[in-house]
Amino acid sequence: MNQNNRPNILFITTDQMRYDAVGYDARTEVRTPCLDRIARNGVTFQSAYTTFPVCGPARSSILSGVYGKTHKVNFSVRGRHGLDEGEWTFARALRDVGYRTAAIGKMHFFPMYADHGFEVMRLAEHDPNVPGCFTEDDYHRELAEKGLQDVQEEWQFPTCFPHASEEYRQNLQAVPFQLPEPYHSTSWIRDEAIRFLEEHNREGTNQPYFMWVSFLRPHHPFNPPAPYDTMYPSEDLNVPDPSTGWESLPEHAHSLFSQRMSNGVYDLSGLDDSLIRRITSYYYGSITHIDDCMEALLQHIDLDNTLIVFTSDHGEYLGHRGRLLKDPPLPLDDLARVPMAVMWKGRIAANRTFDAPVSLADLAPTFLDAANIKVPPAVEGHSILQLLEQPETADERPVYCETHGALPTVMVRYKRWKYIWHLKVQSAQLHDIVQDPEELRNLSGDPGLVEVEGYLHRLAIRFLNGGTTQ
Repeated sequence: MNQNNRPNILFITTDQMRYDAVGYDARTEVRTPCLDRIARNGVTFQSAYTTFPVCGPARSSILSGVYGKTHKVNFSVRGRHGLDEGEWTFARALRDVGYRTAAIGKMHFFPMYADHGFEVMRLAEHDPNVPGCFTEDDYHRELAEKGLQDVQEEWQFPTCFPHASEEYRQNLQAVPFQLPEPYHSTSWIRDEAIRFLEEHNREGTNQPYFMWVSFLRPHHPFNPPAPYDTMYPSEDLNVPDPSTGWESLPEHAHSLFSQRMSNGVYDLSGLDDSLIRRITSYYYGSITHIDDCMEALLQHIDLDNTLIVFTSDHGEYLGHRGRLLKDPPLPLDDLARVPMAVMWKGRIAANRTFDAPVSLADLAPTFLDAANIKVPPAVEGHSILQLLEQPETADERPVYCETHGALPTVMVRYKRWKYIWHLKVQSAQLHDIVQDPEELRNLSGDPGLVEVEGYLHRLAIRFLNGGTTQ
């Protein structure tokens, strides 16, 4: 055990990964043997939710342990894209008690190298809204030093997409990576994380570490390198019917789901069965690439003294409801629900599933709890470690997600129920997730569910007014 009996913590995230795109879920063909091993030796959370189905706000909730309504990242009222330097983060709290903290991969900080508590930062970004992206982040800068350029990454954005190659545009960014595998961002992030671990292990110190390994994929462009680009033959995949799945949405949402553009530039008119299969094939290939990189990381980990947490910032439509990417960003399970698995040998029982809802806001207090650090009162999440010990408490606790923009909403997940309140038009969705996991039947207004819906609506209003508990 490291100093003060504090464990090492390895935190792994993906970007835009569906909750069901993991091998242990068994609903898809994707293969994730490393994740499956973590699941067998730990806990999988069947109802894990993001706080906001967009990267920046979700990651700010991870760092701060509060919901978007509190940190106000990407909120028009403050118009900011990330946490301000100096705001409380779990990483700073860990560093203050002696952890060596590292951030590897995509962080989405503004500015890019803002000090949020990480001693080591090796970044691979992909947002041109971040000053210096594609020129100053470590990954793209090192590519440039080798005379290489990841044009597929740059082409993905609305301002650049019209100028991309025809193959790239027609296939909605589902193309093989144009460089050898070692130059892919997923591989680069793996190598940088291993480098940190090797250096730490060579030093032989009893100083504990926290490392956040944040992969850019399977976020678009859907461009796995060989051999992952041919790993999933498209004809073998089960894919959704793009013409169905949005009928239960309120009337004002129909136009957004039926229109054939995404983010104002991506033409979805060709999103048929064949194209969805191609995109899904590359999406799964990207996930298996990540999984193989995770396996390489675990070879350098002391599994007897390391808490491992895996999740994603939000999901992806992937052809469901006739949509792609995360537009429109409604808190349907396609986007709001995320995969999550936790392993800590000797502290967490193996091969366990946890059905009660949990939130990305729960991660900051979880990391503090593992490190024996008092959780500040302002943190709105709850330690997952404590919830595992008191499942009856977890089952009585609602979790929330919210969206803004054209369709502002508040989502409440409580027990088997999913409630979405559409603020602009004052209408609701109510779903029984156990009986209707695809959210195809809107039960709002059902006379037999008046008390249930009324209770969930009061929770939503309380959340908007600053509360997060029952």
